[in-house]
Amino acid sequence: MELKKRIKLKEEKFGVVVFDTETEKVFVTNNIGKEIIEKLKEGKNLNQIVDELVKEYEEDSEQIRKDVNEFIEQLKKMDLVKE
Repeated sequence: MELKKRIKLKEEKFGVVVFDTETEKVFVTNNIGKEIIEKLKEGKNLNQIVDELVKEYEEDSEQIRKDVNEFIEQLKKMDLVKE
């Protein structure tokens, strides 16, 4: 899974602004969302993203998996990622 090529990112203190150059829609996310997006840009899959976030934040893997899944589903609904 990866971000579509038409997507542009602008980093901010609070996270990242995601701009779809085709639809001209804007999506704003916090720093955790920014991390997930960066990992998607690196070509990482869901399991890799979850594993890295679990190590970094030392939180329950099931909760992180649920949160990452929900975030990725949002990106899919907005047509920002491709499988």
